[in-house]
Amino acid sequence: MSKNGYEKLIKKYEDYRRNLSDVLETRILEETAVELQSKVKKRIFEDGLDANGNLISQSYSTKPMNVRKEVFIKPSAFSGKKTMKLNYGYKELRDIQGLPTSKVNLDYSGKLKRNIHIARIQKSVVLGVNTTEDAEKVKHLEQKYNTKIFGFTQNEIKEHMDNVFNKIKENQRTYFHGN
Repeated sequence: MSKNGYEKLIKKYEDYRRNLSDVLETRILEETAVELQSKVKKRIFEDGLDANGNLISQSYSTKPMNVRKEVFIKPSAFSGKKTMKLNYGYKELRDIQGLPTSKVNLDYSGKLKRNIHIARIQKSVVLGVNTTEDAEKVKHLEQKYNTKIFGFTQNEIKEHMDNVFNKIKENQRTYFHGN
């Protein structure tokens, strides 16, 4: 035994420090990224808020348009031969299919929402879309509404960092005290 009895604690601390980057990369960042992903999807596709926390837009377009059956996610709502005239535009398209129209929330077919993924790139965990088609859709939507939508709000960043630090502290307590 050492003179001061701390050798065992020092060794345990050195082992923890040596493995911390693996724990941080493989477990903590992935866990917190999943929580962040959920919050971002809710903000965009349910709450209809941009990366500044503002409404993406006040309302859907009511400009008259003609649409083909393929545009409908609920084909039974289509009534026409080749196209259907919608006098109240995209808002009407959503409305006749039972989709919310009280605020712009970017959720139509659910495909874009499903395609926001968490990916590992080297030692980082990133959140984003992984197809060119979805990247173009994101770019188009942000240009159309003239706002950053798919970034993170300041609150999301703060909550994410707090979450990471809390999980690190929790991991340390568990490692050193078994709680």
